[in-house]
Amino acid sequence: MATMFGALKSEGFCLSDFPRNGLSLPACERLALSCGHALHRGPHHGYNDVMTARVDMIRICFERQINRDARAARRTAAMRLTLLQDTMRRALTDRHGAGFWLNRRDPMRLFADRPYLDEAITRLFG
Repeated sequence: MATMFGALKSEGFCLSDFPRNGLSLPACERLALSCGHALHRGPHHGYNDVMTARVDMIRICFERQINRDARAARRTAAMRLTLLQDTMRRALTDRHGAGFWLNRRDPMRLFADRPYLDEAITRLFG
């Protein structure tokens, strides 16, 4: 994956850009409930599993296309990663009726239903 992320720098995509790729979440239930954001309280393996699988799918597509059209491969991968980031940011910060859990102690219930999350991301990427 390092090769892909290195190539995407020319498209303005930087994995270590925390304001773009990270998110500060509340660490107490009261704040999570009042702001409608996911509660961050420790590891979130389900989220990590889903994100890793999605990024790997993007990497596979990138590697298939890079030798035919390097610029298109970079632009497509950067666009897909940006869509994934935007989708996850909305899922973690929008009030959405407690659809899924980030971790089992999250009062917003984000990412409890991993197949639902996976299906939602699949719809985005068609």
